[in-house]
Amino acid sequence: MAWLETVTKDGKKYLRIGFKLPGQSGKFREPLGLEDNRRNRALAREQVQKAIEREIATGTFDYAKRFPDSPRVKRLGLQTDEAITLGDFAEKVWLVERRASRIKRSTHHSYTDIFRTHIKPAKIATMLLREIKVGDINAFKLELNAKTTKAGRPLSARRKMMALRELGAIIKLARRLDHVGKDLMFYVDKTFADEGAIEDAPGEKLSPFTADEVVRILQSASEDDPSDWERRLLEILFFTGMRRGEAFGLRWSNVFFDRGVVAVRRSLTIHGESSPKSSRGIRDIEMLPRVRNALLEQRRWVTGRFELGSEFVFPNGVGSPIEVHNFSFRVWPRIVKQAGVPYRALKQTRHTFATLMLQQGAPLDWLQRQMGHEDLQTLIRHYWRYINPQRLSSDVVARLESLGRDESRAQNAQLMPNSTSEAAKSREASN
Repeated sequence: MAWLETVTKDGKKYLRIGFKLPGQSGKFREPLGLEDNRRNRALAREQVQKAIEREIATGTFDYAKRFPDSPRVKRLGLQTDEAITLGDFAEKVWLVERRASRIKRSTHHSYTDIFRTHIKPAKIATMLLREIKVGDINAFKLELNAKTTKAGRPLSARRKMMALRELGAIIKLARRLDHVGKDLMFYVDKTFADEGAIEDAPGEKLSPFTADEVVRILQSASEDDPSDWERRLLEILFFTGMRRGEAFGLRWSNVFFDRGVVAVRRSLTIHGESSPKSSRGIRDIEMLPRVRNALLEQRRWVTGRFELGSEFVFPNGVGSPIEVHNFSFRVWPRIVKQAGVPYRALKQTRHTFATLMLQQGAPLDWLQRQMGHEDLQTLIRHYWRYINPQRLSSDVVARLESLGRDESRAQNAQLMPNSTSEAAKSREASN
């Protein structure tokens, strides 16, 4: 007999499995490391509860094998030769738990890539979980600082932070499952020296294109493409602030010429379609005149090319969405090289839109909505150096200069009518 229970730890509710064993008195309980929600309950019921019930019924239940790090193993007089290292635990438990949780496929791929690239090869991955100390985590940070990319450059702060964050997530899950005695990450400095750098991709800092470079890139895009769709796609990227996946996955059903907006609802990745990066990523983007013209041209071209058209704004040869990887790493480098512009990743088109708009004095709240940032602080933190300070108008300057002068009191009183009226009432009351 087995059942699921809820236990509260660190203010959150988690699942654990309870069961009775033949020949043993009392009940046994083991943590599963899964948050208590409908999806995880169904998963635990199918993959753990039923399996344990079947093993108990058939006499094949092996406590040490199923719960090798449980302190109850020694209490029952059972031993196991299986040593749980951090690396083994991450692959057998953590990645499985991540896959079972409600995350995007692309996000799970990112977790797996970070683990296998930076954590699995590290010394800490070979250590038993119960033997890991704070010093071992700090040693892992030093390993990250010493690593380089394939191009021979140091790892970016963003990449190092992602690796340290995922290591922390592994240790946190291990603690929930009682493999680790205390919150080791609490005692670790979670920053790196260049953490404040604004980055777009691993090893690549914020590096927008200039207005002149944008012109040259768009001209280059037209040289080898008689249909001009490459130029139109880049215009959309440069003048809407859309992420590349949002533009590649854009459908005509989300383009509203009558309202002058592009509704961002989906994003295309190498793993297929998904929702935008964040909840604020679901937004309506105002069409600038240049964007509207490019979309109208693209619609005429798509309609003429495909007998039944295509639901995608930028389709491939058979009407499906273009491949993200192919355009980003084959078409885009060719266009930039022909333009004679220093290479930067395609993602920099989004940063370029933000910086060009700020240099032209675009309102911050408007730009925040266009970009889909969570708040104004995010926008300012990323692009503060490109914000064009607004000068005071001449009439405001003149009024400020005249403050305190006798001849201007009547004029200044108009700036503060409430204060003036209150003062007059006070004088009348005293008389």
